[in-house]
Amino acid sequence: MIEMFNLWLDTTPKASRSRRKVLEALRKSVVGENTIADEYEKHLRDLHETTYVPLSAEAVSILRRNIQSLNEALVSPVQVSQLLYCKRCISEDTLDEMERIDQRRSLDDKKTTLLTAMQETVSSDYRKLKDIATVLFDVEETKDIGNKMMTKYKKIPQDDDSALVQPQETAGSNEDCASDILKNHYSALSQSITEPVHMAKLLHDEVISDEVLSCVISTRGSVSDRRAVLLKAV
Repeated sequence: MIEMFNLWLDTTPKASRSRRKVLEALRKSVVGENTIADEYEKHLRDLHETTYVPLSAEAVSILRRNIQSLNEALVSPVQVSQLLYCKRCISEDTLDEMERIDQRRSLDDKKTTLLTAMQETVSSDYRKLKDIATVLFDVEETKDIGNKMMTKYKKIPQDDDSALVQPQETAGSNEDCASDILKNHYSALSQSITEPVHMAKLLHDEVISDEVLSCVISTRGSVSDRRAVLLKAV
């Protein structure tokens, strides 16, 4: 009987989603095949243990297969890190490290930092691969890689999403809401603020302190360095 069910499940389109229904049907009083149901359920558990690949492992595998291509294609890792930060795909600490000016750090070092952070994110939550692929698709240099990753991501079974324990959203404070708004627009602000010192002076007193203004003015380096200091302060 079990062999018969397996043959049907293996040869019928979408039948794999009906395994639970088969068990439920066998246990109904009008059928009364509890012994067969128990044996079949044990078989499914054994099959699951030997063939199941965690969704996070599949997602990480997709990302890792594209690491070399990303390493070659990334010409603006700082910009990509800002976009990923907007999508909550990297932490603020990682963003700080990416934006920090250090003559001892090469472009390859920054690429390594970013790619490592991306892998850690996907390992923690495989669904973040979708956000990462979306960001990469929006960047011209990585557009094809992002599209390829998204195609692979869509093939990952999504049925288990409902089984995942989702954190309950709670109403945050006004400060939290304001912080989220800034995070969502961080990349756009990073690209649009061309005169950070002037902007800092406009925000002085009402938004930023004397210390922050002084820090923005005294920061050595490019416009992007001063802009990063300003945005972090806000």
